[in-house]
Amino acid sequence: MARHSYVRVRKLHDASGFADYISNDSRQEHLLGTAQYVDAKYLDMFPNGDYWKDLAKYNRLAHSKSSMANDGECVEAREIVFAYPEEFYGAFDPNELNEHMCQLFMAKYKVSVLGAIHLSEKNEEEGTFRNLHTHLVFSERKFTGDIQPAKRNLWRDEAGRLITQQQAEELGKSYFIPKGSIDPFQKGGWTNKDNHLKSREFTNEVKLLFTEEINRLAKEAGLNIQPLEVFDPNGIYLPTTKLGKNSNPELLDNVRASNELVRMHNEFVDGVIYETQFQPDRQREFIVKAQEVTKEFKQEKKRVFSEGKYDPKLKWTFRMDGWLNLYRRSSDKLSNWVKENVSGLYSTAFRFLEDINHFDGQSFVKSLKNGLDETLKRSSGRDR
Repeated sequence: MARHSYVRVRKLHDASGFADYISNDSRQEHLLGTAQYVDAKYLDMFPNGDYWKDLAKYNRLAHSKSSMANDGECVEAREIVFAYPEEFYGAFDPNELNEHMCQLFMAKYKVSVLGAIHLSEKNEEEGTFRNLHTHLVFSERKFTGDIQPAKRNLWRDEAGRLITQQQAEELGKSYFIPKGSIDPFQKGGWTNKDNHLKSREFTNEVKLLFTEEINRLAKEAGLNIQPLEVFDPNGIYLPTTKLGKNSNPELLDNVRASNELVRMHNEFVDGVIYETQFQPDRQREFIVKAQEVTKEFKQEKKRVFSEGKYDPKLKWTFRMDGWLNLYRRSSDKLSNWVKENVSGLYSTAFRFLEDINHFDGQSFVKSLKNGLDETLKRSSGRDR
């Protein structure tokens, strides 16, 4: 099975707070390095300024005056998070790796960035670690420098009109702009947001950018690992569901079990692709069918999730059998198609169909928990 990269882009509604959170030693247990590259014009004018705080302030003001003011939260910046292969830990200096990735992104898109490289977990006594990854915060705007720092302390009302300190105290709601800082009400300090940085095309670009760079670095360092591939959202494999630490425990069991079904399904797909390598016409037909099944699965899963949001009693409380049937239907459909259309794979598809239909999830989750219990017992035994 292909080894896929993990690259995700998301909106930030608290750019300054998040920037501090990912780059602050006191807030991150396994912070390995940070790198920041911001507009040179901003640094020239405000060498001691807080770029992300000033950017957030301007974005909030612009949002409040826009047609979107009553439609959703203000997007102050965006974040890309991407994971490295486990072989990268120890093979590269994490600080240099993080800086390299930040410079790569900034060179291509010419916007300010802040990157922080972390481990999710690390146990020095056992020599174990998990999930080496970078959080990269970037601005959708550029600082133009066509603005002057406030020459004195200023107060403005909500409409941006200059008022006195006494008027500000009487109003209650006002803006204070300290001397020497950016007055967000001045025009010309920031460009409009780059629409490309908000597009699906951009997301696809950065997934490919970081995946290809990780593969290049691995090859250059002589690491013997399978190259990463960008997961194709319109491809032939079912996607797994990400586990959240704070999710409902009942949901977690469902997710673990359904991800096991996804693994079985995707291994079956790999097997059919391999077995039909000398039947190109049949293989193409199978790929079309697998794409169709995957698309239908995503639509059905989205429908089930959206229904759950509207009913507090239903939200994330799907029974194990009902939840697994959502995943099982896709495998049923694809394996039955193989049985009927691919000569020589009838028995393979039949066995897979039996495995899928006999899988109830309970035994799988139980075995996971038993395995964890055994690991903890062995660990506690070593400690004594």
